[in-house]
Formats: sequence, C-alpha cells, structure tokens
Amino acid sequence: RQRDFHAAVAHRVLTRGGHGGDGRAVAGLPGIEQLDTDYAGAAAADDRRREWQGRIGRDEPSSAAPLYSCAVCALTFDRKKQLEEHLAGKKHRAAEAAAAGHWAAFQRSSWSEASLALDEQRALVTCAFSLPAFLDGLPSRSRADGSGVAPHVTISSLAPHKRLMLWRYLRELMPSRPLLPEVFAQLERQHGRFARVKEILESGQVFAEAEQAVLRSDPDAVVQRGKAATRRGRSCSPSVQRAVDVACGHGLVGLLLAYRFPALSVVGVDRRQRPAYTAYVDAWRATHRSAGAAGAGEGDVLGNAQFVEGEAAELVSGEPRVRVDGETFVLCVHGCNEVNVEAVEMARECGASWMVVPCCLKTELYVQLESMRLTDAMQYAFICGSMAKAYGAERVATLDARVTPRSIVLSGGGRDQRERAREDRVACVNLSTRDSDNEMRHVQ
Repeated sequence: RQRDFHAAVAHRVLTRGGHGGDGRAVAGLPGIEQLDTDYAGAAAADDRRREWQGRIGRDEPSSAAPLYSCAVCALTFDRKKQLEEHLAGKKHRAAEAAAAGHWAAFQRSSWSEASLALDEQRALVTCAFSLPAFLDGLPSRSRADGSGVAPHVTISSLAPHKRLMLWRYLRELMPSRPLLPEVFAQLERQHGRFARVKEILESGQVFAEAEQAVLRSDPDAVVQRGKAATRRGRSCSPSVQRAVDVACGHGLVGLLLAYRFPALSVVGVDRRQRPAYTAYVDAWRATHRSAGAAGAGEGDVLGNAQFVEGEAAELVSGEPRVRVDGETFVLCVHGCNEVNVEAVEMARECGASWMVVPCCLKTELYVQLESMRLTDAMQYAFICGSMAKAYGAERVATLDARVTPRSIVLSGGGRDQRERAREDRVACVNLSTRDSDNEMRHVQ
C-alpha cells in the first residue's frame, strides 16, 4: 500500500523514539530528510521503481535508494535536485511560514499531549495534514468494501499522534476561525460521545464544498456586504443571504457554514432536533465564552443559526416559516430517498442555488429500467448521474470515498440557471411564433 511521508513521520516518532534508522534525531521543524526503504513512506517509491522496470506484482526486493522529503509540505522526491527546486519555491516558503504559525497556535491550545515529547508534537503539528495517514489504522465501518470510519471512533479514542493530526486538519479547515480546534476540544470534554471522527471528517469535506458554492455566488458580498464583484468579466449572482440545511440530522455542516459566514442566516430543518445539534452549539458557545473572558472571543457566536422542526416542503408552503428565494442556498447532505428530490425541486421552484450529497436513492425516482445489475457503488454513481441530468446540475464533485462511500456532490441553480431557463423559454416562444407565421403564410 502507498503511504506518504506523514505516515513515516508518525511511524518514526512512535516506534523509533524520535530518531531515524541511522540514529539522527528528528528536527523540531523538519526540512530535508532522507528516509530509507524500511520506513512506511518509501512504499510508494518502491512501487514506482518496480513499474519503471516492468515488474509490478513481483516480489523482487527493491533497491535501497533513499527518498528526499520535505516534512513541512509532506512531499517526497526521488532526486535531490527536485527537492532543492521545491525548497526554493514560493509554495514551500509559504508552507514554512504557515507551519511556524500553526506551531505557535498549537502551543496556546488545549490539545497538547503529555505522552509525546515536545519535538515529536512539533514534528506532527508542522507537517501538512494527510488524510491517508490519518485514516491508516482507524477502525472502518462493517461494510463489504470496508470504506468509511467506524461511527464509534471519537476524539478521545484516538492515539496521541492522531489527535495532533486532527488538530492540524481542523486548523486548516477554517483558517479564518482559529478557535475551531478548541470548539471540538470543548465538545470532547462536555459531550464526548458526539465528538465522532467520522462526522467531523465527513462534515468538514461537505462544508468545504458548500463554502465554495457560497463564495461562487459572489466572492465579496457574503464576507463584505455591498461590494460589487465580477467574475470572468460578468456580474456575479446576487450574494447568498441565507442557507437552508434540509434534513440536517446532527446539523454540523450548517453550523460550520454559520460559523464561517457570520452574515449568513443558516436554518437547519429536520423532523426533530437531535441531541448532537444541541451539543455542538453548547461547545461553540462555551469555547467563545472562555475566549471572550481571555479577550479572544468573536462576539455572539452562531447567533445567525437556528433550527426549525418539520418537513421542509411544508415549511416553505402556505405561510412559510422558512424563506427560500433567489438569495438562498439549499443544502441536503445524505438525505434518504425522496428528500433529495424534494430539496432540489424546492430550490429550483424558488430560484435558489442548491447542493446535495445523495445517500439512499430509489432507482424508480430517477430512471425507468426493467433491470439494473450493477454493484452498489456503480448503481450509486449511475443514479447520481441520472439525477444530475434530470435537474440540470452545473457541477459534480466527490468527497473522499475513504471517509464516506456516498461521496458524490451535485450542485446547481441560482441566477445563472434561472436566466438560462428564461432564455430557453423565450427561444421556444420565438420558435413557436415563427412556426405559426410560416403556417399562416402557407395557408394564404
């Protein structure tokens, strides 16, 4: 299996007492390292060398050529010249500056691990986050393909080096909100059973997609209201002023959006409010109360988030309790069966932008076939493709399947789609009028 440099660092820190195979100590902020092939990070290079020699799959031992590695960027190179070019580049210098900032922030945090030496903690915190290395060794769900982190894995059950890697992930997830790692540390202390790693990773990946969808609507207006913005020489869509998280479940994705965009009104909708939602909100507010007492708070945190119980379709009809219009972003994450259709149709009917990550899908809702003999993964992708076609999805993306097997993200809607629909209607009317005129002339 391929494992990257980060796994090698963790392996060396935990099993070799902080020293490499040649006895050299791990530097506080690693720069150039040479890793021998007995390190886990060299497996990828072994495979590449075998491939070059046309011997993939054989058991011949590979040569012991070292890898040249940059710990800060978690990259490995086969040649020293490649590494030197990387170290001279702007991206590496920016990564070094960011790593120093991460280490300074970590030292002020509550995530310190007494079981690890300071240099070991620094080596883990200053390395770029690697999802494969983090997931390596974690219990997986009891599925045939073994994909996805087991739901029972919580922050408190992680090994010390995994906890530090998770801190780095949370730090990178929302750089503009440096207290986010502390929120989850508080959640672990107050409501440990809700600090589930699967939901943190899954929600984090969906949030990253939703954040970009909101920013695409108007890169400036959500963060700074009233500023005109252009993209590719044309006016952007109206700024998104509210988000509706349909069938939100634990609601973490919507809460992350509310935290990222304080000017965005976020409404979570579901049949009932789960205890996890309350636990998340409590942890956020407790963290900011403590930070406020220390002079580092950010005001009324999550004052822009609310939860509404009920069916989404009923809440927006009649006397609506939830407003959905052209300035709304409708989100549905792992909604089951009809709720995916309901969320998208509601958004399209109201002229809102939308994003869904389908989960359980009934084939008959999207395609009419006599039979479909596909694997579960192939059937999921096929139906998502049918849904994208049926509802005019503008973007299709994917989450990491190692976090969740239901990983396809569909999005669309907004002003651009409404304008195209209006242009299509006008074109149809013009065509019909032209056909009528031609028919009249023929009769005459």
